[in-house]
Amino acid sequence: MFPKETIVITGGLILCSISDGFIFGQMSGMVDALLKKDGEINRTTDDVSWIASLINITCICGFGIIALLGEKFGRRTTLTVVTAPVLASYVMIYYGKDKITFLLSRILVGISYGGVLVLTNIAMAEYMDPAKRAIFVNFISSLGPAIGTASGHILSNLLHWRKVALIGLIPTGLSALLPFFWVESPSWLASQGRFEECKVAFRALHCEGVMSERELNALIETERKKQHEMTSSEMNFAYTVVKLKKAMTQLHFWKPIILGTVLSIYRISAGKLMFSTLAITMLQEMTGTPMMFASIGYHGVFLLNAIIVFICFIYLWFYMPETKGRTLQEIELFFKNNMFLAEQNLATFIAPSFRPFILAEKLSVSCQDKPSRPGAAGIVTRYLRAVGLSFHTYALPEERLLRVVARVSVEISADDILADLKQQEIPIASAKRMSSSRTRKQIPLVMLTIELTTEGNKIFEIRRICSFTCLSFVAPHKKGLVGQCQSDLLKQAGD
Repeated sequence: MFPKETIVITGGLILCSISDGFIFGQMSGMVDALLKKDGEINRTTDDVSWIASLINITCICGFGIIALLGEKFGRRTTLTVVTAPVLASYVMIYYGKDKITFLLSRILVGISYGGVLVLTNIAMAEYMDPAKRAIFVNFISSLGPAIGTASGHILSNLLHWRKVALIGLIPTGLSALLPFFWVESPSWLASQGRFEECKVAFRALHCEGVMSERELNALIETERKKQHEMTSSEMNFAYTVVKLKKAMTQLHFWKPIILGTVLSIYRISAGKLMFSTLAITMLQEMTGTPMMFASIGYHGVFLLNAIIVFICFIYLWFYMPETKGRTLQEIELFFKNNMFLAEQNLATFIAPSFRPFILAEKLSVSCQDKPSRPGAAGIVTRYLRAVGLSFHTYALPEERLLRVVARVSVEISADDILADLKQQEIPIASAKRMSSSRTRKQIPLVMLTIELTTEGNKIFEIRRICSFTCLSFVAPHKKGLVGQCQSDLLKQAGD
């Protein structure tokens, strides 16, 4: 069952992807018409090549713009802003008569397309539950663009390409309006220090549950740590430049950039944009469009693309992590350390309301038990410090207890010893008669569990238990082992 807000946001993101796909479907019909000698507007092969390819060049500008606007104004407002140029480009196409108008429209679309492409993927990752993200990825990256592209192709065969451009105003206009009905991204709100709003938005998007609360705590604690490192006096341009220079010297800064570049090359070389843009022309066997086809032919272009795709695939096979079910905090840590931390355990570590517990690959350490391997606790601590993860350690209740063994005759019950020590104001929790592991018979030893406080340490000053005089004590052994308190019962007080 998906929350209502999630359905609204998913619908808006799908409309954005449909609008993106329609751009290329409509352009396919336009390119075909511009190449026809008997068309309304005749353009040279070079002109059409520029018109068809300019969108792929200018989309890089959209990547940079979205980084600035998205950080400043949030996801909703930014998505509306970067979608608006597409509306203007369709109007320019409808009334355009010359090459300059068409090129300007492609520049606008390219910048907008690059921004929307990045922002929809960011929004999908930030808004959606990690367990259900794969479903939404398919909707946004595959289904939506396919519907938009197919609609553009079909309409281009049925209607004039200028009218198809006007129809494109519908999905684009809706995708620009729907973000006004969204809640803001919890991740963006947390990055701005608006933690209470972040909690409200996050809970509106996720079903109630322990895992959701842990993810929310992980998000807030991570952003709080980042903001703690940047005091108000440091948050200026010079400080940002210093931080950027430092980041650029670290490998984890370049990993996602290189991975994103390879994915883009893979996507383009796989032919998605080429088929979307030139499908009608290719199906009609109109060779010589664009220039690459004129020089090496379709078979040469496909062979070149296949080689590039193969190289990209090899890189992705070794360096792209499996992010299914992973939160953004886990993915961020992966690029820093080449390993994943289980989210349910990560959250408990950085959220003070949960007991610390961590799983790092094959290393399993719990503060509730002894480490599974020597030095494991130290390894975990060094790892958390290395990744810059905020964490808190504390002694568990069972670690704040003093355990000692008193030699007391089996004639005295453990309950009597417990009552007697309480009367002497020793903060004792329990007294248990010990037995022989071989014969199972009770022996003159009693395990005493006492609070590890100043009053508890007075057990070593006790000289009388249940009217028996204690003459000697032995200090406890090393930490973690059972201490001993031996009392030789030489005489009874009443004798």
